[in-house]
Amino acid sequence: MKIHCIIISWDSYFDKASKIAANVHLHVDSLSVVYSNKDDIKESGCGNWIQASNSCFYGSKFSIGLNLVKDDEVLLLIQADAICDDWKKLISRCYDILSSNKIIGVWAPAVSITSWTNKRVLIEKDDAAKCDFVTQTDGIVFAYSLSVIKRLKELDFSNNNLGWGIDWMAICFSYCNNLYVLKDNDVFIKHIAGTGYCVDEANDQMHLFFKQMKTQEIIMYNLLNSYSSHGTTALRTYSPDDI
Repeated sequence: MKIHCIIISWDSYFDKASKIAANVHLHVDSLSVVYSNKDDIKESGCGNWIQASNSCFYGSKFSIGLNLVKDDEVLLLIQADAICDDWKKLISRCYDILSSNKIIGVWAPAVSITSWTNKRVLIEKDDAAKCDFVTQTDGIVFAYSLSVIKRLKELDFSNNNLGWGIDWMAICFSYCNNLYVLKDNDVFIKHIAGTGYCVDEANDQMHLFFKQMKTQEIIMYNLLNSYSSHGTTALRTYSPDDI
């Protein structure tokens, strides 16, 4: 199994992205950094650095990175504001779990601050493997398997600059195709919550993106989203007709 690590960076995050790249490049098969900055300055460091427009947010940069991943590579994505005490251990853990179990679609480490708490997302625990089967993972650091990448490459990202719903698409595809979605409690990411975009706009873009879902994926999204709500206000549900 080969790992292509994609680091997503943005304005004022060069130092953090460069530090992550320096820590991971020896432990992955390929490394690409998709970045932007308001002054349109060229950045470089370990790996292949690809400059995007500063108007490109997560969704657009994810699409750029996705298209860099070859057919025989899994995608390990790291956002530049992620902090990990041991990137080598995280990558080793990712490699060991995905290479030894072919029915995993999505893998992600535990994250310090997240709205996707265990109370919301936990389906079942595997204490021996130190992993949880979950309905959602936090999109700060994660890995997608070959089949998930293939499904995502079928999609049009042009109307989803902010990137909401990409994680749901990967997760719904996984469960529709008997693939596990795992949160790994043996590795840990520190992250400070916060957004720099309009949530309403992100939700509208997600709705357009969801028009590409297959009927089974729509049904799976409604089931997982309902489970994850746990008495809170659920995100909008969808039907095949309004998609």
